[in-house]
Amino acid sequence: MSNKVLVPLIVIIVLIMLIPRTIAHGLNKDLKQIEGQRLNHLLLVKIGNIKQIKGDLHYQLLSCNLNKSTIEELTVAYQGKIKVETSNLTLLNLHFPQDNYALRLFQDLNANQKLDLSPNTIPIEPVGFSNNPSLAFGLPKLEKICFNLNHNLNLNIKLKNKRKRKKFKRQ
Repeated sequence: MSNKVLVPLIVIIVLIMLIPRTIAHGLNKDLKQIEGQRLNHLLLVKIGNIKQIKGDLHYQLLSCNLNKSTIEELTVAYQGKIKVETSNLTLLNLHFPQDNYALRLFQDLNANQKLDLSPNTIPIEPVGFSNNPSLAFGLPKLEKICFNLNHNLNLNIKLKNKRKRKKFKRQ
């Protein structure tokens, strides 16, 4: 081939190679700007007090609206599950937009993908909520579990396990 044909061919090949990189670089830059505006606060959630090292830990991060009356009415912002392999887990280490949230979770010990309850609706499997509220009187009120994510935040949640009743011997 002559130089007259070779030089334009090389230029075309170089341009073909550079155009996708330039477009991808521009898209990545735009995506980072969008993410920077929307996903600006780090939420780090650590779970402790795991008594049985088995099953999965199911969790839901809920958009907390105090105008709602129950936790079931809240919108799910993020959810997932993680395998339980140790007594302390890092559950979330992600960025979320500024908002009010609540976190609820349970350890699925029998792999049926749902929280098992006793006939009087007391959880049989370990459960946890943001802010570690008392569960002595049933499900916590929304005010007790909601938190405002307006800066980077570390949450430490302790799983609550069903207490075994002590049996008294009659004499």
